[in-house]
Amino acid sequence: MEKLGGRKGNNRNLVQNGVSKNSVQLVDDFKRWSEDKANRFSDKDILECIAYLEETSIISLDRCGNYELAGNAL
Repeated sequence: MEKLGGRKGNNRNLVQNGVSKNSVQLVDDFKRWSEDKANRFSDKDILECIAYLEETSIISLDRCGNYELAGNAL
């Protein structure tokens, strides 16, 4: 799987900017964040990476179904 992220810390802002986001919003924000990556990665690719981040406890779903950084990722 090709790396979606850029410099360390930049992707963190997609999840941690004070606004809760669901998977659709994360995909949209990712595409706005980097036009180059939006052209290279499909929605499916991005969703697979979101799932990976959740599986590895880097992000988690809150009670409302929005993503947040997991406590150990802060």
